[in-house]
Amino acid sequence: MARKNETDKILDSARTKKDVRSKQKSINQLTERIFTLEQEIEAMEGLKGSLTHYKIEPTKDVKSEAVAVMVASDWHIEEMVYEWQVSGLNEFNADICRKRVARFFRHGLKLIQKERKATKINTLILALLGDFVSGSIHDELMEGNRLLPAFAIIEAQEHIASGIKMLLERTNLKIVIPCVSGN
Repeated sequence: MARKNETDKILDSARTKKDVRSKQKSINQLTERIFTLEQEIEAMEGLKGSLTHYKIEPTKDVKSEAVAVMVASDWHIEEMVYEWQVSGLNEFNADICRKRVARFFRHGLKLIQKERKATKINTLILALLGDFVSGSIHDELMEGNRLLPAFAIIEAQEHIASGIKMLLERTNLKIVIPCVSGN
């Protein structure tokens, strides 16, 4: 019995030392964090009133030059979204996709034409930044998508090509098309 009490005392002592070391480690980490935050606060306070600026005058009667930019990404054309899935707030299907793509290109052209009245625009950057299709990266997409990945890619190409064709037919813009696959 005396041996057990002595073992318990040793174990209690070891536990206490371990707890103290753990608490000291936490204290050290928190102290370091406080020090870092104090340095950040000091740096921010040093920035007060340091903002300088100068006056930029708008040009008068000078036609400036610009490059138009349209950014297309994350269309996920083959996904289906049903109203009942999102409390009636939205839906998405092939017909809605086609309408949104057409609106994207029509409105892009409309904005370019509007801006060309005051600004020389010879170039359009049509950035295709990926995720036009979802593919089968998640199990639920394999079950719920309306198209297999290969067919979705073909349809996405059709949407993009149709928009580019419309822009080329209605403008004399040089179109630069940087592309990114995926995200």
